[in-house]
Amino acid sequence: CLTAANSGCPSSSYCSLIQIGNGSQSSSLSTFSKLFNDTSANHKYWVILDFVQSSVDSGYILFGFYQDINNNNFNTFQYFKTDKIGNLVWVRELPPNGGGQPSFIIKSHNGYLLGGYYNSPYLMEIDEQGNKLWSKQYSNNLPKMQMVSSGGYVGFSSSQDNKFIVVKVDNSGNIVWQKEHSYNLYTNTQIQINRFLHDNNGNCYLFGWIGDGQASPPWNSWDGFIAKTDSNANHLWSRYYSTVSP
Repeated sequence: CLTAANSGCPSSSYCSLIQIGNGSQSSSLSTFSKLFNDTSANHKYWVILDFVQSSVDSGYILFGFYQDINNNNFNTFQYFKTDKIGNLVWVRELPPNGGGQPSFIIKSHNGYLLGGYYNSPYLMEIDEQGNKLWSKQYSNNLPKMQMVSSGGYVGFSSSQDNKFIVVKVDNSGNIVWQKEHSYNLYTNTQIQINRFLHDNNGNCYLFGWIGDGQASPPWNSWDGFIAKTDSNANHLWSRYYSTVSP
């Protein structure tokens, strides 16, 4: 797990206390707690949102953003590597962006895949040294992706309307296919996908909720929702759960 907080930071500085690990001696993740501080103090609201352990050594690649006070408080994507005890190895940034919002980092076929919103939904692959290999922008948001062992990445897009989209891109971020699945249980059906899993056969399992956008309040109508698609994102089945008993 990763935690980041401002505890231990002087009020006049912009810094974050980052801790990685679960504290268990049996954990495969090393545990460290380290105070990171930007001595130039040109940013605020520094947030680390995701991390992944290095494929090459026992270090970590972390992904987040800060607001740049010298650029209209625009968000600056920042990703950096530490060794296994938290010593900084390298730091990389993207130029400030008014609506920039990082989402995730995962291991990729050639390094690491970073995703978020940067002018538009955005994917970027970097190598072990943090060098950009490629980047692409998309029309649909991609809050999470997973690597496919046979090549490429799959993910989903969901925006609380009556549909969700399953997307596959190749190793260079080019769209291979994207398929939309819509539901009309209500006059104003809303679906929100919060998580998905991808199995070894290429099937996708999507988890979230479905409800009536005209209900008052809307969340009183929310039911649990699970859908399964095959390796080409064709719909196999979906289920709704209004009450789950222990």
